[in-house]
Amino acid sequence: MENKKISDLVISRLPLYLRCLNRLRFENRYVTSSQEIGEKLGITPAQIRKDLSQFGEYGKQGTGYEIEFLIENLKVILNMDKVWDVAVIGIGDIGHALAHYDGFAEQGFKIAQLYDRNPKKIGEKLIGIEIEDVKNLLKGIINS
Repeated sequence: MENKKISDLVISRLPLYLRCLNRLRFENRYVTSSQEIGEKLGITPAQIRKDLSQFGEYGKQGTGYEIEFLIENLKVILNMDKVWDVAVIGIGDIGHALAHYDGFAEQGFKIAQLYDRNPKKIGEKLIGIEIEDVKNLLKGIINS
């Protein structure tokens, strides 16, 4: 694909398309149309076709889009086709909930490090990961 400027507005709609397609896949659907996606998202089918055509040819007129194929291609375009390590900083109630949230894995994020400043928490294990002193994180950032 040639290097052409894609507008931020187009890029901002791609995650919406991806979410919609994932819902359809969850419903055991295999094919959809720009009409159906548009109805679910409040976007015109023409806009959806125009947006997707910026990245290649994904649908067939009269047949629609193969959901799994389009999902995989959108993940590549959005750089979601890899696993990204994530650190949770602060293991209070919210940090604890984030560490236990399973939804990150299906979005390509893996909780890899946990940090806190509470000496009682440092050294404990949560989800199989040892909680480190947040000072270790700050030292790494300052020294890099």
